[in-house]
Amino acid sequence: MNYQSNEPKGPSLLPFKPTDFPAIFRYVLSIVDGDVWKQRYLLATLPCVSAYADRLRSKYFIGEEVHAPLFQVMVVGAQASGKSYIRRVKETIMKKLEDSDDAERIKCQRYKELSSKEREKMAAPSSVFRMLTASVSQASIQKGAGNMKLRYDDYLSFFYFSEEGTLLATSNRSSWSNMQEVFRCGFDYGAKFGNDRAHADSSSMRVEVRLNLLLSTTPSGIAELIDRRQVEQGTPSRIIPVFIDEPIGAKPPRIQPVTAEGMQQVDAVLDALWEETFKSENELRPEHWEDMRWLFPTIESWCESQRKNAIEYQTRSYDSLYRRASVIGFRGAMLFSYLYHVDNRLFAKKTRSDRWIRSRVRELYTWLADYVLRTSYAYWGEQMEAAMKTGDFSGKKSKDLFSMLPEEFSTESLKYAMQKMGMKTEPKVRLSQWRSSHMILSEGNVHRKIS
Repeated sequence: MNYQSNEPKGPSLLPFKPTDFPAIFRYVLSIVDGDVWKQRYLLATLPCVSAYADRLRSKYFIGEEVHAPLFQVMVVGAQASGKSYIRRVKETIMKKLEDSDDAERIKCQRYKELSSKEREKMAAPSSVFRMLTASVSQASIQKGAGNMKLRYDDYLSFFYFSEEGTLLATSNRSSWSNMQEVFRCGFDYGAKFGNDRAHADSSSMRVEVRLNLLLSTTPSGIAELIDRRQVEQGTPSRIIPVFIDEPIGAKPPRIQPVTAEGMQQVDAVLDALWEETFKSENELRPEHWEDMRWLFPTIESWCESQRKNAIEYQTRSYDSLYRRASVIGFRGAMLFSYLYHVDNRLFAKKTRSDRWIRSRVRELYTWLADYVLRTSYAYWGEQMEAAMKTGDFSGKKSKDLFSMLPEEFSTESLKYAMQKMGMKTEPKVRLSQWRSSHMILSEGNVHRKIS
């Protein structure tokens, strides 16, 4: 089957061959054919698996910042483009967490069914729900996080899923705007969130919100979700974007049926992660610290390379995006390192050496950081740059500029086109962006679009 995509083509669509992935990712990637779609399944799987690795911690190489595996993935595609694949990923991995939430709901329902006299004799259950619905309110999240703290004396991550991200923004702009603050805090481990509420049913306590997010929307919908205010606040730098922009007439991916053997491995890993999270119904296990100091030279080298690019391009947006891309890459690396060691304990017939694991984790870090930086910068770089320099929001001028240029153009013709559109960015900066996104090939002052 021949797959075509306008995804940034980069050195590789995957960091390494699918058989080298941790068991749970290896199975998810086996569901779909073609590296383009395997990449999309891989990225959508990150927040799902991370929702189970709740006690995993590691320190970043700058300032000894503590990180947990928290990812926010947004899949963008037109109607019937295949973006609903995220439901398949969610159904494959999240059932155990959904069952836990259902058990909590049953306890709440049983309490409600008691008589008033029976309720007086016992405390109301402090229910912990972690699977957030698309219509969840800010106050509900605040109360849920508070219940976690009361029960466990610590916090667990929420998992937010929605296939209709556009409707979230258009149906109630005020409510969605408030939720953006929760999402911002949910990315930063240790960030506190809280609002004072006037009515008795709402919580006023400040809580920590940890969030793994998987959401899909349309090309117009992402502009509603990530509006001017969100661009100015740096929201794009926290997101892993996945763009499904296949050419007209592209064949859909071939999806493989679920296998009992594959799901047994998935369930075994999830059971192990669950066991490493909960000591009992009301008690968590100690935090698991993954020592990632051996990865620091790789991180420093990658960041130094991107810092030099930011100086060359003279763009603050690139400078901002590469820093967060490195953090996201690091979180992926710590998660994979952890999962490889879990696999070694579970599947003794195929254990991996520390040297082998570190080699793959280095590749994963570099690949994920590159992907996030390349994709985010190509889509949001122009908007972020304008917001940082002047407070002006330039929308999609960069994309309009690229589309109006011929298949082959010179640096001079690009400069003239940019002047006509009132763009102040230097042509060399725009050319560097397009080259880094693998949109053009350049020979001297002549540039050709990559079809």
